[in-house]
Amino acid sequence: MPNISQIVCLIMLWGIYYAIIRYNFMLYSNTLIVNEMFDEIMDLTFVVDLNGKIVRVNKQVHALLGYELPELINTNISDILAAKEIEEIFGRKSLIHKTVKLNDIKVTTNYGGKIPLNLSISPIVNSKNHILLGILIVGQDISLIDNLKQVITIHEITAEKLRRSEELFRTVAETTPFAIIFTKRDDNTIFYVNKHAEELYQVSREDFVGTMAIQRYQNPEIRKSLISDLNESKVVRDREVTFKRFDKSIFVGTVTMVPVHFQGEEVILSCVADITEQKILLGHIVKSEEMLRKLMDAIPDLVVVTDVSGKISYTNKSLYPMLGYDTGKGEQPSNIFELVLEEDVERVRENFTRILQEDIMPIEYKYKKKDGTCIDAEVNGTVAKDETNEPFGFVFVVRDITERKKVQETLRRSKEEIELMNYELRKRNDLLHEKSIRDGLTNLYNHQHIIELLETEIHKSEINQNNLFIMMLDIDYFKTINDQFGHQTGDRVLNTVSKLIQVNIRDTDYAGRYGGEEFLIILPDIVRDDARQLADNIRLSIENFRFQQKELKITISIGLTGTRINRVKVLIDRADRLLYQAKSKGRNQIVTDWDIEKL
Repeated sequence: MPNISQIVCLIMLWGIYYAIIRYNFMLYSNTLIVNEMFDEIMDLTFVVDLNGKIVRVNKQVHALLGYELPELINTNISDILAAKEIEEIFGRKSLIHKTVKLNDIKVTTNYGGKIPLNLSISPIVNSKNHILLGILIVGQDISLIDNLKQVITIHEITAEKLRRSEELFRTVAETTPFAIIFTKRDDNTIFYVNKHAEELYQVSREDFVGTMAIQRYQNPEIRKSLISDLNESKVVRDREVTFKRFDKSIFVGTVTMVPVHFQGEEVILSCVADITEQKILLGHIVKSEEMLRKLMDAIPDLVVVTDVSGKISYTNKSLYPMLGYDTGKGEQPSNIFELVLEEDVERVRENFTRILQEDIMPIEYKYKKKDGTCIDAEVNGTVAKDETNEPFGFVFVVRDITERKKVQETLRRSKEEIELMNYELRKRNDLLHEKSIRDGLTNLYNHQHIIELLETEIHKSEINQNNLFIMMLDIDYFKTINDQFGHQTGDRVLNTVSKLIQVNIRDTDYAGRYGGEEFLIILPDIVRDDARQLADNIRLSIENFRFQQKELKITISIGLTGTRINRVKVLIDRADRLLYQAKSKGRNQIVTDWDIEKL
C-alpha cells in the first residue's frame, strides 16, 4: 500500500499533468509555477519517454544521487535504476498501462554508493484519447528506514546478549572450580559469593554475604596493598596470599582481582584458588627435581632431553666435558640435529619415529664437538609420555665410545693378525702333516699312512657291507733300469709311474708307495669288473708311456684281490702273492683272485 507522502505526491503530479494537458498550462507563464512544484517534490521523480529515455528529473535526483540534471536528459532510465524489473517494464510496454510498485530497488549514485528505493511507476496518459505519453517514476529513499530497523535489531540483539550474559555469568560462576567473590568498592562489603567460595571458606552463603572482605586475610595489610595495586594497574593477577576462614583456620591461595560494573556501580571481582596442596606438592617436586638434577649431573654420560621435534630443553653437566659447550655462557645447542653429522640427520629422524613405536637398541653416531672435531657416540633413546600416554618428548643418553672404538679397532687388528698367524700355522701344520704322510719322492701316501687308510677302509667295508679291492703294483726290471740308466733315471721312473697311477684312479681311491718300486692302491666300494678295468688302464698307460730316452721302456705287474678279509696283513700278503704270480708268468700283466679260482 502507498504511504501518505506517495499519495500526496501522486495527487500533485496528476494535477500538474492535468493542467498541462487540459489547459496547455506549459504554454503560459504558469509553466514556472508547475516547474517549481515539480522540483519541490521530496521524493526522487523521473519523467521517462516510451523508449526509456529520461525526459525530466526533479532536484531530489541531484541531491540524493549526485547527478547533474542536464547530464541525465536522454539517458536510459535502466542505467540509473539498474534493476531487472525496470528492463522488463520497458521491454514489454503492455505492463506500462498500470501502476507498478517495486520495493527495495538499489540505485547507484554518481559517487559509487547504493541507495535503496521504493518505486512507484505510473503511465502518463492523454485524458482525451487515452494515448500513452510517457512514464512517471517516483522513488522514495528508504535508507533511513533501513537504518532505523538495523538500530532496532541491534538493540534487540544487545538486550538478548545481556540477558544471556547474565545467565552465562551465573552458570560460569556456579560451576567454576574457583571461589568467586564480589565486594563493593566503597566499603569492601561482600555481596555475592559462588558455591565454591562456600566450600572453600566452609561457611554458608547467607553467613558469607555482608561480611568484610578484609577479614578473610590473615594479614589485613595484604588486602590494602592489593587494592592499591588494583587502583594503579586495573588488574591484580595470581597473587599468592594466606587467607583466613571463618573458623580461623588458614589456607594458601592465589587471588586475581579486577574492577567490573554491576548495576551502575563499580565493584571488585576476586577469584580465589586454593593452592595449599600444590604448595606442599611443589615442595616435594622441588626436592625431587633437585635430587634428579644432582643424579643427572653425577652421570658421566651426556643426558639430553628434547621435545618431539628435537628441540633441546635440558642437558646435564656432561655437555661441556664431552662436546665443549659451556651452558653457563649460553652455548647450549638448540636442536639435537645440530650435534650429528649432516649425512646422519635423516637417519636420526627415522629413529625418532621408531622410538615412538618400539624400544630400539643403542645406535652409534658421530657427534660433533664445538671445535668441529667428532667423537664416536653410542646413543640410547626413549620416549617421554604424559599421564594420558601421549608422547611429549625424548630422553637421550649419549656415551662417548671413542676410546672404546679405538680399543676395539686395536683388538680387531690384533685378532686379524692372530687369525692370520693361526692360518699360516695351520697351513704349516697341514704342510708338515702332508709331508709326514707323503712319500718324499713320489708324493703318494707313504707306507705307514697307506696302511692306516687300509685299516680304515676295511672297517668301513665291514659296516657298510661294501666291496673293497686292493692292488699291489711293482715296476718290472726296476733294478736293471737303475743299473743301466742310473738312479736318477730310476727316480724319474718312480715319479712317472706315480703320476700315471693318480691319473687313472678315482677320487675315492687311495695310492701309496709301499716300498722301493712297489705301490699299494686301495679301491673302496667298486665291483670286480670295474676294479679289473681300472688296473688294466694303469698297466696300459705305463706300458704306452714314452720317455725322452727312447730306449727306456717300462712295464708293471699287478696283483688284484677283493675278498672280504678283515685283517690288513692277510690282505696285503694275498695281493703280494698275486703280484709275484704275475711276475712269474712273464710280467706286464694282472693276476686276480678270480683268475686263481678258475684254475
